[in-house]
Amino acid sequence: MWNLILHFLTFAGGMASGVMLMCLMLVGKENMEHSETKHNANLTDKKEDND
Repeated sequence: MWNLILHFLTFAGGMASGVMLMCLMLVGKENMEHSETKHNANLTDKKEDND
C-alpha cells in the first residue's frame, strides 16, 4: 500500500513540476518577444534621430 501511495505522489509531483516548467518557459518566451519588440522600436527611433 505504501508503494502505491509513493508512486502516486511521485507521479503527481512530476506532473506539477512539468506544468510549472511549461508555464515558466511560456512566460520567458513572451518576455523575450516583448523585449525584442521594444529593442527594435528603440533602434528605429535612434536611426530616425540620426537622419
